Amino acid sequence: MKKYIKKILYPLRRLLTKLILIDDIVPTPISLASTYIHSEDVQGDYLEFGCFKGYSFINAYHKIKSAAKTSSLENPDIVFNKEITNIDNIKKIKQHKRKFYAFDSFEGLPAIEKSDRYHPLFFEGSYFCSEKEFIKNISEAGVSLEDVIIVPGYYQNTLNKSLKDSSKLKKAAIIMIDCDLYESTKIVLDFITDIINNGTIIIFDDWFAYKAKRDMGEQRACKEWLEKNKSITLVPYARYSYTQMSFIVNKI
Repeated sequence: MKKYIKKILYPLRRLLTKLILIDDIVPTPISLASTYIHSEDVQGDYLEFGCFKGYSFINAYHKIKSAAKTSSLENPDIVFNKEITNIDNIKKIKQHKRKFYAFDSFEGLPAIEKSDRYHPLFFEGSYFCSEKEFIKNISEAGVSLEDVIIVPGYYQNTLNKSLKDSSKLKKAAIIMIDCDLYESTKIVLDFITDIINNGTIIIFDDWFAYKAKRDMGEQRACKEWLEKNKSITLVPYARYSYTQMSFIVNKI
């Protein structure tokens, strides 16, 4: 019976992976961001905070890889006129190898603090997915584990300078923040402050949660972060679904 179920589920999982990559009709922020960071030569890696079963991580991986090919010398349209095309810059974009960082407790959401207790979907342990299942999902979807750095554990214990040094994390091109809660988002934003640059795109997956109140959830964490870091401004970029919002970083 188990073998029969696996024969059904595995093809369905692969189909789901293909479906989440089809967003040409209504481009998602990650699709737009993937093209943007290559066309604007935004250096850095992909960081995702809150990975769950890996579906958004898989999507980002393939979108970024695909955008790199269409923005490189592998695309004949790019070099149609060598006299006016900056070949050196295109080579630099092509040769840039991006890492893909996955940050998750792999134990579900942490204990809910007072400021986050007013959402019906967010409670301790929700969105649980083991690290083993996450690795299995992304591997079966064609993600090369050589490109991936997985950081398991709650953010207050893992997001620090030592991690940046040991994993050689210096610049971020795209950051997906899908950790739902104000307390978690606050830690993430403090962590990324010194690795964002002009052109970095930050995607907040739950920007409009808590009825879009600015004093709750991801919006509250972002507002407080910007108040502490006056040199950083966020330019609204793209929206998707009923909660997601993305911004382009401007840094003085």
